[in-house]
Amino acid sequence: MKQSIAMEMLQAMHQFTKLKMNNLMDEYTLREEQLMMTMGQAKHMLKMSEVPVSYVCEKMNMSSASASRMFRSLEEKNIIVRKSAKENKRNTVLMLTEYGISQCKELHKRGEIFWMKILEQIEEERIVEMIELLDEIYLKAKTELEKQEEKEGD
Repeated sequence: MKQSIAMEMLQAMHQFTKLKMNNLMDEYTLREEQLMMTMGQAKHMLKMSEVPVSYVCEKMNMSSASASRMFRSLEEKNIIVRKSAKENKRNTVLMLTEYGISQCKELHKRGEIFWMKILEQIEEERIVEMIELLDEIYLKAKTELEKQEEKEGD
């Protein structure tokens, strides 16, 4: 495989960082929106009313220090509440407030409308292929990064 195709891939992915994707809801940063969506998924799909901080950090690939700053910001905006876990007081869990739940629903609705406008212009078969390919690329990139971390740790 030519090295230039790797650069084309990086450029194609990088161009998305130039878009102001957090314009769906102006009052939140993109990372805050991602956290809200992660919390919403945990609550509704996994039936978790209390979401461990470790779960959120893992899903968002964040350090606990970075996450803590974001949690503080979302607490100030009345989106989440932090508290000690019932079964182990040393662990912290997050809960969406009622306002947080309503904001997650609004964020989901706006995101779905936004992406449907884009995706309806592309054949569904191509979209499914793209999703599968992006998932495959993500897993391979994650594996490669883990290998690099292991080498650096040796």
